[in-house]
Amino acid sequence: MRAKTIFLFLTLFPAMSLVRLRAEVEFLPDDRARTFFAGENRPVAVKIRNPSDQPVEMDLRTQIYQANSGTTLAIGAPKYWKKLQLPASQTALETTPLTFPPVKNETRFLVEWLNEKNNVVGKTDVKIYPANLLLALRPLCGAKPPGIFDPENQLKPLLKASALEFDDLEEGRLDSFSGALAIIGPFQSRLRLNPELSAEIQALSKKGTPVVWIQPPKKRWPKLQPSYYIVPQKKVATIIVQAGLVADLAENPAAQLNLIYFCQLAVHPQTPALPAQ
Repeated sequence: MRAKTIFLFLTLFPAMSLVRLRAEVEFLPDDRARTFFAGENRPVAVKIRNPSDQPVEMDLRTQIYQANSGTTLAIGAPKYWKKLQLPASQTALETTPLTFPPVKNETRFLVEWLNEKNNVVGKTDVKIYPANLLLALRPLCGAKPPGIFDPENQLKPLLKASALEFDDLEEGRLDSFSGALAIIGPFQSRLRLNPELSAEIQALSKKGTPVVWIQPPKKRWPKLQPSYYIVPQKKVATIIVQAGLVADLAENPAAQLNLIYFCQLAVHPQTPALPAQ
């Protein structure tokens, strides 16, 4: 009887250990905002840690839910992701391409990470945005379209895709523009800046035109400067913006939201104030 008990314990021990190790795999919290446009192959990244002293191997699946007003709606069935193999005491940064359905405004989604028994082993929040965010620029400009100085064609294709009219400021001098908002940039490097650009922007600003001026990327060891700052001019302002705040406009909703905010700030300047908390 004793020998049979020992045999059963040794037989079941590996399975019991595996269950224990699987339970100890941790999906680490991450404060970074995961924001994407709706569509296919959106790269959702997660950090997974194996705190045990044994390697772990497990099949993982994903289940996407649309979360609104306290309710969640499953989007399709769980889908196989990968076989996770994680050495002892190691943390891995994993990325999987996921598909999110079209939305009309900012929408929260929840990604659940499931094991082979469909038990939830981790959760990730994602915010999805529609592709026409830049339409928010239209009411800022009144009857006249915004003026765009974009020699590297990073912004103009996005405005065309949203059917948003604009004046191409590369076709004449900036200081002759008479619209209600001018956006200068983005630039990939300082090589695209002509010597007269700063003087033309200054003249445009003195006329009372709101301007958002996106700076080119800084050198390797730049001077310490704020990420953006306001230069007041009459009832409007020129907003000087560092490149990183609007990087990757085509794929990054946060960059487009930042650009919209800076345009609003140029048209309707606000006095800086201390935070509420």
